[in-house]
Amino acid sequence: MAGRKCTIVYLGASSLPSPQKSCPKIRCSKCDSSVICFMDYEWDSSVDYLFFRNNYPDFERLRPKLRKKKGSSAYACQCSSTSVTTQVAADKASLRWFCASH
Repeated sequence: MAGRKCTIVYLGASSLPSPQKSCPKIRCSKCDSSVICFMDYEWDSSVDYLFFRNNYPDFERLRPKLRKKKGSSAYACQCSSTSVTTQVAADKASLRWFCASH
């Protein structure tokens, strides 16, 4: 039996109630990597493509560019990243992320 797929991939902040959280299994169609999420963090404004290519998905290696921020969530794959404080559709954030079934 095939898993469920989200019709719209939502990214959610850690401050949102559970039903408004993000899709639990997101992948990127550009780099074919799983999207990782760090609750109560946001990305530093200096983060760039090469940083993710070299450090994804290791939290300890990503930590220098993560900033603690209660209520925020930092998302990343190997080629893109975003930080959210509200529920946001991935396509509205110009991200090529899709639901990989759950």
